[in-house]
Amino acid sequence: MKERADAVGAVTRRSDRGQDEEDEERRLGNQKDSSEKPIWDRSSSGLSMTRPGRLIIWLMLFISVTYIIYTLKIVSTSHPCEDLTSDSILQQRPEKKAVAVKAVPAEQEATDLNHVVFGIAASSKLWKQRKEYIKIWYKPKKMRGYVWLDKEVKIKSETGDQEHLPPVRISGDTSSFPYTNKQGHRSAIRISRIVSETLMSLDSESKKNVRWFVMGDDDTVFVTDNLIRVLRKYDHEQMYYIGSLSESHLQNIFFSYGMAYGGGGFAISYPLAVALSKMQDRCIKRYPALYGSDDRMQACMAELGVPLTKEIGFHQYDVHGNVFGLLAAHPVTPFVSMHHLDVVEPIFPNMTRVRAIKKLTTPMKIDSAGLLQQSICYDKHKSWTISVSWGFAVQVFRGSFSPREMEMPSRTFLNWYKRADYTAYAFNTRPVSRNHCQKPFVFHMSNAKFDPQLNTTVSQYTRDRVPHPACRWDMANPEEINTIVVYKKPDPHLWTRSPRRNCCRVLQTKRNNTLWINVGVCRADFKELQIPEYVLKTLYVIGFIRDMVDALCPYIGLPSFLDHHETYRPDPTGQGLSTSASLANELIPVVRFSDLLTDPEDCCTVCLSDFDSDDMIRQLPNCGHVFHHRCLDRWIVDCNKMTCPICRNRFLPEEKPTPFDWGSSDWFRDEVESTN
Repeated sequence: MKERADAVGAVTRRSDRGQDEEDEERRLGNQKDSSEKPIWDRSSSGLSMTRPGRLIIWLMLFISVTYIIYTLKIVSTSHPCEDLTSDSILQQRPEKKAVAVKAVPAEQEATDLNHVVFGIAASSKLWKQRKEYIKIWYKPKKMRGYVWLDKEVKIKSETGDQEHLPPVRISGDTSSFPYTNKQGHRSAIRISRIVSETLMSLDSESKKNVRWFVMGDDDTVFVTDNLIRVLRKYDHEQMYYIGSLSESHLQNIFFSYGMAYGGGGFAISYPLAVALSKMQDRCIKRYPALYGSDDRMQACMAELGVPLTKEIGFHQYDVHGNVFGLLAAHPVTPFVSMHHLDVVEPIFPNMTRVRAIKKLTTPMKIDSAGLLQQSICYDKHKSWTISVSWGFAVQVFRGSFSPREMEMPSRTFLNWYKRADYTAYAFNTRPVSRNHCQKPFVFHMSNAKFDPQLNTTVSQYTRDRVPHPACRWDMANPEEINTIVVYKKPDPHLWTRSPRRNCCRVLQTKRNNTLWINVGVCRADFKELQIPEYVLKTLYVIGFIRDMVDALCPYIGLPSFLDHHETYRPDPTGQGLSTSASLANELIPVVRFSDLLTDPEDCCTVCLSDFDSDDMIRQLPNCGHVFHHRCLDRWIVDCNKMTCPICRNRFLPEEKPTPFDWGSSDWFRDEVESTN
């Protein structure tokens, strides 16, 4: 026990001694810390200075490791190098060439009629007469399409319907679609689904070759060659919605200026037709209040985000009456289609509508690109203006008309809305002249053929036997012309160049009753006058010297040699006037426009201002032309003229130079007051 107690005591003493030693070491450590504190602060600031260096070292290590791993990966996946002998090089060259040829895609075939599928909207009630329009332009052996009817109709084999018409399909049931428009008809829903139904009616093999779907009505006539020319401008693999607007400004406001009118026809690319077919039924249900089929189609296009691409060659023809003015001044674009053939008058006189359209196909077959294209020329010797609408008509006007005026359609037609006037058209028009001397002589196309020896088309135009009142203008009378012959070479690149109207030229002939005209591409027959640069600099120096001398003249007591013209002042006595002022007040009196007994022009051809009922005018006795009295007085005094400003007829005989009191002229009195 004693030994155990001694051992415990020893252990206790050692532990106490160890505890004392630890306390001593802790005390010494605290002293050391207190003595080294300033040194530690400086060392800590030094560590903060070396932290960016450590970051750079770690970044370099990371980049190095990444580079080593990437290099090892390339080495492990690379093929062993082979000795490139001449034989191996020769063997590798064909392989590289084959790969290059395979990478180049083959050029796509140009769009043709076999890439287009037509969808024709028709009605069983009007099928009997309107199917004749389809027979004119549709060629079953070259085209694909379907006629969509509301119910079954009888197809007579003896009339050639099966051979000359597209296959007939019956539209699907649309009774489940809501329709709330009180002014329209439910058939609009059926017609709006024709493109989708046409797509679904094709089998998988037929769809591979389809690029475009073209929509039209049963009273629409297409010029298919021009349709293809228009479609070739666009990428069929993109979404396109191509068509045109109405001729009626009110129609475009009521429906939309972004809507293609189906009567004139519109084209939809294949990708857009596929996208439309997937959502059209849901889209139609969202627009029960719309009126027709075209606005429903445009509403779905708006949801798809596809705008209308306008091609003005599609013609809705929302007009009444005679469309001669529209056809005779067709815009510079391919003539693609025309609609409302049962509404407007026959395009050729003394014919039925169907026969008139068939007559138009004669020039259409030999030069469809130039059909209805306008060209304007002048006969300087006879003072005539001639407008050629190739394949349709030629117009001969007395006098000179600017091309700006001639390219505007004359209002031979009426607006779609009876109460609307000419301001309701969606394009510029010009009125039909009331002056019988300015009414055109119209020559309609009677025959057209292609001359292979001359490589040109020869079209003949015969004058309409419409009575023209006698005209007293002193110029050649177009009534002597019975026939006009037009030569025109077909231009296959007419619509691949930038649009430009053709030019025409009157050919000289000894036959007085026949007029010969040549139509073709406009040529630059004149060269711009180019003045050498040294001549211009010489003239500039001379002008500078002249101005310097003129500026020095007043300082040396000499008059300015440039001011040699006296300012014109009217003579109140009228003594200085020439004999051209022979118009007396009693012969050409000043009257109000409303007091005229005849039906004069709408505007004064001198100032181009319209006549008001209270305007004071003068009417020439010989030709009957009417002018503002101020305009005519200025024409006589300033221009020293005794002839009409329009027809150049003398308004008084030369042997009767009656003095005229110009002091009583209102214009003369105003000039005197302004100069005094």
